Amino acid sequence: MNYLIYVCPPNTLKKLKSIGITKAYDFTQLPDEWVKKNLSIVEYRLKKELEGVPMTDLEIKKPKKNIATTRSFDTNYKDFDTIKERVSTFAATCAEKLRKQKSNCNALLVFLHTNEHRKDLPQYNKSIVVKLPYATNSSIDLSHYAVKGLKAIFKLGFQYKKAGV
Repeated sequence: MNYLIYVCPPNTLKKLKSIGITKAYDFTQLPDEWVKKNLSIVEYRLKKELEGVPMTDLEIKKPKKNIATTRSFDTNYKDFDTIKERVSTFAATCAEKLRKQKSNCNALLVFLHTNEHRKDLPQYNKSIVVKLPYATNSSIDLSHYAVKGLKAIFKLGFQYKKAGV
C-alpha cells in the first residue's frame, strides 16, 4: 500500500514519484540534505518522525525576553499598602518565571492603572522602568525594586484597578 498518499500533499507526492519514491520506507531512505533542499521543513520533520526521531524534542525553546505578571483587582484600591502587597507578589512571580527558564533580568517595568470604564472617577495611568544595579532573578531583589518603582508612580486620591510588573 502507498502510505505516502496519506501524508504528503499532492505536489510533494508528484515530486517524490518523479524520482521513484512510492512508499514511506523509500522516503526515509532519502538523504536529509536532499529533503531539506527540495521539500519543506514539514516533510523533513515527517521523514524524521518516520525514522523514529521525535521532532518536538528537537525544537529548542528560547527563553522569553519579556516576562510579566499583571492583574486586574477584584475591587478598586486606594491605599498604597494593599497595592504594594500585590505588586510585590507580582515581582516574586516574575522572579519564579525567570528562575524556571534559568534567566535574569536587569530592569523592571511597573505600572498602575485606574478603571478606565469608570468615567465618573478620576483617571490615572502610569508606568516606570526601574533599572537594576545587577542582573538577578531573586524574588527579594525584584520585589524590593518593584515596590521602589511603585512608590515613584503611586498617587493618592485615585482608585486603582490594575497593576503589573
